[in-house]
Amino acid sequence: MMRGPKMPAMLVVLLSLLLSTACAGASPTDSQPTKPTSDGAQEALGRTAELVALIDAANREGSLRLVWSESVFGGAEGAKRIQDAMNRMFGTRIQVQFSPGPAQPQVASQIIAEYKAGQKATSDVYYGAGLNIAALVQAGALEMVPWTKLLPDRIPQEIVELDQAIRQRSVVSGFTYNSRLVNASKLPQKMDDMLDAYWTGKVATTPYVAGFDFLVAPDAWGRDKTIDYLRKFSKQVSGLMRCGEAERIAAGEVLAMGLDCGGDSARTWKDRGAPVDHVVPLDAAQKRFFYLAVPKNAPNPNAAKLFTVFMMTRQGQELSWELDRADLDVFPESRIRETVQDVERRGAKFFQPSIKYLLDHPEMQSARQEMEKIVRGE
Repeated sequence: MMRGPKMPAMLVVLLSLLLSTACAGASPTDSQPTKPTSDGAQEALGRTAELVALIDAANREGSLRLVWSESVFGGAEGAKRIQDAMNRMFGTRIQVQFSPGPAQPQVASQIIAEYKAGQKATSDVYYGAGLNIAALVQAGALEMVPWTKLLPDRIPQEIVELDQAIRQRSVVSGFTYNSRLVNASKLPQKMDDMLDAYWTGKVATTPYVAGFDFLVAPDAWGRDKTIDYLRKFSKQVSGLMRCGEAERIAAGEVLAMGLDCGGDSARTWKDRGAPVDHVVPLDAAQKRFFYLAVPKNAPNPNAAKLFTVFMMTRQGQELSWELDRADLDVFPESRIRETVQDVERRGAKFFQPSIKYLLDHPEMQSARQEMEKIVRGE
């Protein structure tokens, strides 16, 4: 057999060393974080010292527990996608454990009860609307976090409330309706249009009076006008439905549902080809925010903060839109901004209270409890 020229001994040694080093680097151990890929390369630049420390602490925790509705962030499938994207961006190995939970007010109440009892929180991250965040703040159950120092280019002070909660998305409350079954001439331009006999027995509302909970504010409709309207409207209602159940409207179970938590569920199902759409009565226009916050008793607080930071990056906001058709209108890439501007062009003036406003008006919480009894028929 023919043999090629013999390789010098020194060269053999050098090549062996190079190959062993390359192989060692190609198979990191479980204790080593993965390197950020090109998916997160742009936003991996310019990390603050606070973010670098958070990434390390979150990676050492290694897990994240999330509890909210299946309609939020795409449920279990969405949680997996967010996990993978977050790990790629930050070079972490965090395992997200998602469990579908009850409505936002119930999850908030559960976290408050757990905090007072000295128990770990049900969810590492709380996702919810302003009044629910206000209840958590009032109970002292949320951690104060220097959010702006973690991601200063994407988390300005204007979207951080009380140094505890971050506005993750903007929504515009209205009515989700079946676009195939509803007569277009009957779509509500004002709230009184929903008192028309056309809607009697054909509309649903939420058990937690979404939308109405803001109308009771003294700078909106006020308590008396809102409760008077709700008593009339409740006679039109055939049943109660949670936000995020637009598929039931598409199936014709009812013609419409409202006030809702925003048009995100309608947009999601409309884009899937379902006959649903969303309309905003101009005299009840409200821009609401849904927030992310970390309970003081979170089992994995650093992973929770990193998750929250990720959802505010451009990639996180794009995933939010892809999964829920919802994002925050302050960002230049926001898609919900067009909806906000369209409602404003039609002459509406948005009511958009901060969490501080809600805390300064505790009567809104008591009015919500009264309204919940009205829609339940009590």
